Amino acid sequence: PGACFVAVRGVGCDGHDFVPAAVASGAAAIVVDRDGPAPSGVAVVRVADTRSALAKLAPAFYGLLGGVEPTLRIIGVTGTNGKTTVVWLLRSILQAAHRSTAMLGTVEYDLVGERRPSPLTTPGSIELCRSLAAARDAGATHAVLEVSSHALDQRRCYGLTFAAGVFTNLTGDHLDYHKTMDAYFSAKQRLFEMLPPSAVAVVNVDDPMGALLARGTTARVVTYGIDSPSAQVRAGIEGMDRCGTEFLLRGRALELSIRTPLIGRHNVLNALAAAATAAAIGVPPEAIRSGLEHVSGVPGRLQRAEPPGWPYSVF
Repeated sequence: PGACFVAVRGVGCDGHDFVPAAVASGAAAIVVDRDGPAPSGVAVVRVADTRSALAKLAPAFYGLLGGVEPTLRIIGVTGTNGKTTVVWLLRSILQAAHRSTAMLGTVEYDLVGERRPSPLTTPGSIELCRSLAAARDAGATHAVLEVSSHALDQRRCYGLTFAAGVFTNLTGDHLDYHKTMDAYFSAKQRLFEMLPPSAVAVVNVDDPMGALLARGTTARVVTYGIDSPSAQVRAGIEGMDRCGTEFLLRGRALELSIRTPLIGRHNVLNALAAAATAAAIGVPPEAIRSGLEHVSGVPGRLQRAEPPGWPYSVF
């Protein structure tokens, strides 16, 4: 009783069909995006799109609206591959810089005060904002989020103010939902269209879609890559074996020799994404090095599985 009911159109059913039940249960207001008979005794708000309205109402309700100095700096990571590892590395870097950091993604939700299993890579607007508010109340100053294409298409993050957005890559996936690669790319692009001019857009220019994203944002752009000569933050791989990878990270006042337990060229790109983002928001170089080297692995991501002392590795 006394709550506001937002009627959202789903894939299988339409929330507008439940307006009478919501009113009967004591809703004080309803938000709709189609015409229909107005129930008596409640406030009715007609909007163009209820998903977008919900995504703006949720951060307002939970006190997450941005300001001159937002209490929680939010970093969103999108792309087909690498999101989980990048947010894991970013959390480690920010913690090495003594910044209390929440993380929401495919593996778990770390809300600083508690950890819980992840039902969705990016939760719906209400659960997302409720979780971020819980992390803020537990002392978090930063939050790193995996932002899925489904979440962007469904406007789940529409009302949040991001301090940074990160693009890893675009490969064929989720076409059961998006139908075409153009629609899939457009969903990813929304994160960068949302970034305010005060934010930073960190993009992988080894992927040709990275340059397209960079042209479609008003945020300050930082590029990274291994092969692209235009990348501002680059890596030279110096060695790789079954125990880890050594590379030299250069760019934007950074020159760090990194030895990470993660293996694979793709993980060098993931480390570059995390390092470039951290540097862009003011994290000192030694915290970047420490944070990258501290992560021994990410659950379910080329995860080492052999007992100690075995003569070969199992992943």
